[in-house]
Amino acid sequence: MKALTKLSSAADDVAVRSRPVPSPAAGQALVLVTATGLCGSDVHAIRGHAGYEWVSAPVTLGHEITGVVAGGAGPVPVDTQVGVISMDGCRTCDLCAAGRRPLCPDRTVIGLSDDGGAAEYVTVRADNLVPLPADLPWRHAVLLEPFSVAVHAAARTPLPADGRVIVSGAGPVGMLAAFAARARGAEVTVVGVERDEAVRLPLLRECGFATRTEAPAEPVGAWIEASGAVAALASAVGGLRAGGDLTAVGMYDRLAALDGSRVVRREITLRGSYGSVAADYLTALDLLCGAAAVPADRMVSPFPLDDWAAALDAVTRGTVIKAALRP
Repeated sequence: MKALTKLSSAADDVAVRSRPVPSPAAGQALVLVTATGLCGSDVHAIRGHAGYEWVSAPVTLGHEITGVVAGGAGPVPVDTQVGVISMDGCRTCDLCAAGRRPLCPDRTVIGLSDDGGAAEYVTVRADNLVPLPADLPWRHAVLLEPFSVAVHAAARTPLPADGRVIVSGAGPVGMLAAFAARARGAEVTVVGVERDEAVRLPLLRECGFATRTEAPAEPVGAWIEASGAVAALASAVGGLRAGGDLTAVGMYDRLAALDGSRVVRREITLRGSYGSVAADYLTALDLLCGAAAVPADRMVSPFPLDDWAAALDAVTRGTVIKAALRP
């Protein structure tokens, strides 16, 4: 089978290679891949950015996986459409026992720690499968994992009394965070950059969100920072009123300089939001099945697996919202 493989820890040492179809071990299922989203984490791994030295090369990339069960063990029947919970923990430590597996010191991420879904087949722990309705379109299904991340971030962000929430970053997670926050009752404004006016911000406005290309002048009570830009993180701290809440879900490629005195004097709460857990996937699935009216057909752009470099370029330049690799 074909598999998009990170061959070594060197930057851009990635290629489509022929690999054997994996055989599921005890407790695993074999999934015939329909599509795998190309995530910002994949970009960091491919480029060899700081903070991704731990990636277990050689490894098949891809953690935003949807497909159909083709064999193996577990309670999910063959031919069931599924999503995949991408992060796991040791399942024995205090954090895992508390339901916070993404924070486990021995956590694993499919597609970075173990072979992922940018291939024709992937093996997955059977209890990390999320059964999906058979009629859920694949473009919706492939958004399940990033939507679960957005749901997790929105759930960690307390709603202020006026309900106003800023989301900075109009990438896939930022856009989906806007939907997740609105589902919780928030009045959401998405802050993007000028190039987002080409596709992303107009689509968000069509979906009923307010948008901006600069931070609002009036301080707000809640902010979700999803861009991964250190300047946006600093802007968020500066844009919060006293007692405000800031949830950072973007991944940053360098250290940020924040106004610590402002954080102290205004009693701003700064929290991280990393990954997602099973309950977040179920909430995301409910929203994808109609409650949120996510325009997946316009958010997801398919690329053949062999055209992964074109998909990577489109993601890097922001000409697509979400690139999905299809075997």
